[in-house]
Amino acid sequence: MKKRDEIDDEILDDEEFLDDDEEVLDDDEILDDEELEEEEDEKPAKKAKKVSASNKGGKKKLGKGAKAGIIVGSVVAFLAIAAVLVIWVIFPMLSAKIDPNASYQGIIGNTKPTGVTAVEEVNSNMKTMEMLNAALKNYDAVDYAANICVVGGVSTRVGPIPVDQAVQSMKIRVGKASDSNVQYFGRSVSYGFTQMAEEYYTKNLNSDKVYYRKGSKIDKSNGNVKSWNETEEYADFDAFKEAKTTDFTAIWSYDVTDKTVTSETKSSKPTYDKKEGYYVLKVAVDITNEAAIAEYKKVMEYQLSKNMNADVLGLTFTTLEFEIGVWDNGFIRYIGIKESYNMTLSMSGLKVPGVNISNSYMNEYSYDKNEKIPYQGENKSYKDIFNLF
Repeated sequence: MKKRDEIDDEILDDEEFLDDDEEVLDDDEILDDEELEEEEDEKPAKKAKKVSASNKGGKKKLGKGAKAGIIVGSVVAFLAIAAVLVIWVIFPMLSAKIDPNASYQGIIGNTKPTGVTAVEEVNSNMKTMEMLNAALKNYDAVDYAANICVVGGVSTRVGPIPVDQAVQSMKIRVGKASDSNVQYFGRSVSYGFTQMAEEYYTKNLNSDKVYYRKGSKIDKSNGNVKSWNETEEYADFDAFKEAKTTDFTAIWSYDVTDKTVTSETKSSKPTYDKKEGYYVLKVAVDITNEAAIAEYKKVMEYQLSKNMNADVLGLTFTTLEFEIGVWDNGFIRYIGIKESYNMTLSMSGLKVPGVNISNSYMNEYSYDKNEKIPYQGENKSYKDIFNLF
């Protein structure tokens, strides 16, 4: 059984893609909201736990807000992306109305973590990449870490068709990343123009099965899952990763090191917010360096080919930037990512050029086992969430 490599010089991504069962609609098969509901209601619902819907917390703005958008050259191109690309982010207020300027919410981990000790301290003399590498080591070494991702969502039009797409995600790790018995729970939901949800869980990453389930009916107004398909079991993490191409131990799938960031980033130093007690790191990746994005491109090309028989003829990044908040005790407060790229797809002999994608999202972190986490509109302890399987 492979163990997760310690992260010294690289950090990976929380990005998720749809599995083999997802279908892509042709132009004449696009359904409106009422037709989607009618079709879903006709399907037999699986047994599912019911929870009430409620919102949590107020907004707390932090610098520039997160934005996400998709601009495409045709309906076919949009459907290709909508059916395959599900960014690991969470829409915080669980609303069908997409806010393209969502800001840091402070839903979890809104105060400096206590009761945790950093393996590497941070200080004002550090350069940006020195502090980032120290914070990542602290994240891996802590006994408990939870995160949710916040995004404004997608709100645009493809020809005459309005497209609103919200996405949600969460991940919980119990145990150090290097522990032999580390546990993980993960959740990803995308709703609006398309509906999709999946969850996975492992009691012991290195020696136990991975359990996976896919939502069969989703409330398109808030992303709550009304029913689930039967739970699938995989012998171990390697078997799950081979089937789903998803590394849920990862932070993101870019290679962000001193060798792949811009010269400005290498020489830069974090700024410090004395009132809040955290540093702000600005990281820009050298998008001309193929090593920085090679793994991301490989996963995307694999998923497009596997899930919808589409080949990527070219994928070119135009932006890849990070804003990372690090508490002055060395722990990550948030990670915001801005990315944009364009590509040409080939599907069933049809070449679709000019598929331009731009995303920006924010991921918030907590290290407190007693802090409850929003799940389907309720606030649950991590133990309650783990017991869902």
